[in-house]
Amino acid sequence: MDDRDPLTGLARTGTFQRELDARRERAKSDDSVTFTIALVDIGDLSKYDRQLGSETHNDLLCQISRRLKSSGLAQVVARVGEGRFAVLVDHVGFETASR
Repeated sequence: MDDRDPLTGLARTGTFQRELDARRERAKSDDSVTFTIALVDIGDLSKYDRQLGSETHNDLLCQISRRLKSSGLAQVVARVGEGRFAVLVDHVGFETASR
């Protein structure tokens, strides 16, 4: 099975989970290993498909994906559902990630 979402090119859930597990294992033995997980839910994204068509819906998904990847902070960005994304950021505490 391919590790990338064919539409967005983002990692899939399995890849995200493996990356998260690896960080959790490292954090168990090294207190300096920190990371933040952000879950982004776009809401009723399917309404754009119904109202504007699948091409516009797909374009919107790709734009969101590009913006999440280009944030400069994320080590892993995964598409984990229709309008859901998971972002893994290394060495960032809550204060920085919530800005």
